[in-house]
Amino acid sequence: MTVRPWQTKEWKNRRKQILLTRNKCEWCGKTKNLHIAHKAHVKKYTLSTPEYLACSDEDIRVLCARCHFADHKNITPCPECDGWKVKWNEVCSDCFKKGDPVDDLRQVMSEDWENDDIQEVLKHF
Repeated sequence: MTVRPWQTKEWKNRRKQILLTRNKCEWCGKTKNLHIAHKAHVKKYTLSTPEYLACSDEDIRVLCARCHFADHKNITPCPECDGWKVKWNEVCSDCFKKGDPVDDLRQVMSEDWENDDIQEVLKHF
């Protein structure tokens, strides 16, 4: 049976040391069932143990099991509510829907459009 890098004694000791000073989830604040995770996803199954262990403590984040799972699914907490958003979006879909579509349109259009064109489009709202 192959031992995975995160199953080694070295990684488990490192986890204990990190959790002594950073003892809550960086995303939700929970203090139970904490994991340590690489900030930049690494291909765990292709890295040898020394490479897996070589990252600095700044490259590791502390997450609870729920947030760690979400991180692997490319979702993060929404900064506006308690929901979840896809990493590359600014807010979750619920918060996006709450926004004022006219203001959003005005913002996008103001970057490239002439004022007369903006006024013509906004007449339809």
